Amino acid sequence: MTPGPLVCDACVVLNLVATGREVALLRAAGATVVMAPRARAEARYLRGPADEAGRPTLLPADLRPLEAEGLLAVRALEASDASVLVKYASLLKDSDAGCATLAETTGAPLATDDRKPRRGGSLEAE
Repeated sequence: MTPGPLVCDACVVLNLVATGREVALLRAAGATVVMAPRARAEARYLRGPADEAGRPTLLPADLRPLEAEGLLAVRALEASDASVLVKYASLLKDSDAGCATLAETTGAPLATDDRKPRRGGSLEAE
């Protein structure tokens, strides 16, 4: 059984890219990544090594190999997704709300580091 499309938030994609084996890992899993536009825009930097003063540095996150191989797609939200987006926007930041909306409206699994969706899948207000 292959996972197929997975809706991923920016942190999940950044962690995948940080491995340096993102294409091979997705191919081995038979998966592709779908992101909401705001999540894709958020996936810009990886944490780099500390500088001489011990401060963390940032390195550009290159998602182009995933896009070039057809393993990463950005899917815009549809007007018909608005009510679902409103539900999630009251509980999550915009980029995560967009990904949760995509997962719900497409039926694809959501890969996230956000605690609310990971706790039993419930995003209802606590």
